[in-house]
Amino acid sequence: MLAYHFPPLAGGGVQRSVKFVKYLPEQGWEPTVLTTSARLYHAEDATLEADLPPGLRVLRAPELMLGRRVAGRARRAGVPYAPYLAGWPDREAGWIPGAVRAGVRAVRELQPEAIYSSAPPASTHMAALAIHRLTGVPWVADFRDPWANYAFHNGRPPGFAAADRGAERAVSRHASQLLVSAEFARIEGSEPGDAQRTFIPNGVDPDDIPEDLPGPSGSRFRLSFVGSLYRSIDCAPILAALRRLAERGVIAPGELELRVVGNVGIPELDAGPLDVVRTGYVDHSTAVREMAAAHALVCYVPAAAPQNTPGKIYEYLATGRPVLCVTSAANYAYRLVRELEAGACAEPHEHERIEAAIEDLFLRWKAGTLAPTGARAPVLERFSRQQLTRRLAEVLDSAAAAPRSAAAGP
Repeated sequence: MLAYHFPPLAGGGVQRSVKFVKYLPEQGWEPTVLTTSARLYHAEDATLEADLPPGLRVLRAPELMLGRRVAGRARRAGVPYAPYLAGWPDREAGWIPGAVRAGVRAVRELQPEAIYSSAPPASTHMAALAIHRLTGVPWVADFRDPWANYAFHNGRPPGFAAADRGAERAVSRHASQLLVSAEFARIEGSEPGDAQRTFIPNGVDPDDIPEDLPGPSGSRFRLSFVGSLYRSIDCAPILAALRRLAERGVIAPGELELRVVGNVGIPELDAGPLDVVRTGYVDHSTAVREMAAAHALVCYVPAAAPQNTPGKIYEYLATGRPVLCVTSAANYAYRLVRELEAGACAEPHEHERIEAAIEDLFLRWKAGTLAPTGARAPVLERFSRQQLTRRLAEVLDSAAAAPRSAAAGP
């Protein structure tokens, strides 16, 4: 398993890899993880290591840092496209040489039945492609997010977009199987419904969300967003709705707090006279407790990324707290909240519906009638990490049973 983001690094992508590693042995697969030795990342969570099986072999490949240093200095100097000076396909490109060397060596030593890679960063798929071509071992490529068609690309230099599309097509061509965490993700060389492609969403581990988690308390309504705010993921429509509700006198100062649990990379969070509380980054178990302690939870995806499904939606639903889901109607999170009757849904441009949904949640809380949803049981049945790992094992079984391709040589 090639996974750049792996404990002690933290974040939503880490959860997917960690849970697969945790439950694959139950399905007859013994994982060996190849990850980076670098620590240049915005978050760490050592508590995630408790989920790793005893005796798990974790290989850490060195990463060349020259490109990152050059990009950092160029960014401070105001050079256009500075982040892309770190390397292609992304700033983690310095990991590819070390990962390929360590991966080929591990294949020769361990004789694995399959290679699995998880991206982003796309560099992980490039390293896995090289290892697959050099060894002939069947390869499964997992796209947690699209690559060439990623909605949050920030002004790529000329030629980078074409290079990304060509490389993503190469991954589709050479991988035995493709996994996607979003059903309709745009992957070059692969369309929804292809026999080569399997939809395995993110999910929830029942061990992480026991039924006896402490519920909401306090004298004011707590509306919580759990995750990182950056670029256009800024909760702007929710903040604007809160300001209007305060102006109308529906919510008085001191009656509501918007709680942001995670890193904040945007300049301001303006809810008018209503309080905004920032906790900063917290470990995963604390994040889950924060979800359970909220009266309602915010799921927000801007219109620029209609297909991006936040991984936390499954944990949100498993807590039983009502969800304010502000995404495109085509988003899987929107569909789940609507299907499970687990809260209120509105698209980012539907300002009146967002305002009305918050008002309804707040007034029901004030009247003492805001009850837990019934989403927990169906979500755990459909999206438990054990169930999803069983599907991954079936994909690995299929890949391992296919005839091996000839190694390309050094």
